[in-house]
Amino acid sequence: MLLAGDTTTASAGAVIKVTAAPGGVTIHKQDPDGDRLAGAAFQLTEPDSGRVVAEGATGAHGTLVFDGLEPGVYRLRETDTGRRALLTARENIGDTVAARAMMCIHGGAGFGKTMAVNTCMRALGPGEDIRNITFRARPTARAVRYELFTALDLAGEPPRHPSEFDRLLKTALAERPRTFLVDEAQWLNGEAFEYFRYLWDEPSTQLAIIFVGGAGCHTVLRREPMLSSRVFIWQQFTRLTPDEVLEVIRCSTRSGLTPTPRTSPSPTATPRTATSAPGPS
Repeated sequence: MLLAGDTTTASAGAVIKVTAAPGGVTIHKQDPDGDRLAGAAFQLTEPDSGRVVAEGATGAHGTLVFDGLEPGVYRLRETDTGRRALLTARENIGDTVAARAMMCIHGGAGFGKTMAVNTCMRALGPGEDIRNITFRARPTARAVRYELFTALDLAGEPPRHPSEFDRLLKTALAERPRTFLVDEAQWLNGEAFEYFRYLWDEPSTQLAIIFVGGAGCHTVLRREPMLSSRVFIWQQFTRLTPDEVLEVIRCSTRSGLTPTPRTSPSPTATPRTATSAPGPS
């Protein structure tokens, strides 16, 4: 057990005990050769509740400081090894899609999240049915339904009654495995995330969901235990290196694909369970 308040080298998964306020701990991250490693992300959580008390990534000197901690026992968890962000995202997305699960990739604006994730999604191959969904304003559950109606290329007019709309979407999602890439997820509130959870929980659907956005989506998902417990992988995305940017550009050029966000016809513009309750109205 590490006593916070002193500077020490901590391993991922270490238990830290703060005996006096304010307490703190300094993390030093090194690669196998002993070189300092920037971009390794860590979370400090309460052992019982799992609540995130602090999080961040190591800086240029491979160091991260958590200070101002209240007395108590905390668990340190490494959420990103500091390897290249693109490689980490590719592995995490592949694992999530294979498990038909949900994941959240979150990070600062301008870090290259969307560009990197689209590159990783194309690497899944032509057999994966990927639907890109983007929101530019805070959507209601009704707006999410309309967006999914368009993303799934469903024929006819959207149903007017919520229960009919839900049946239509669940029937379509049960036809074959699909992956939703939900970009700009920081715009989603609890109601919108809950609707995605509702569809994903339906036993007949074969759905994987990748939420990509700023810190806002991470905050909302973590705030709701029912939503947070469904997330298979959390990745705090670190800024792409110049070499990674070039790799993404090369991959995009080879594929000849440029993902285009769909727009919603809406006038205003969440491990599976055995049963599912009615969706939000």
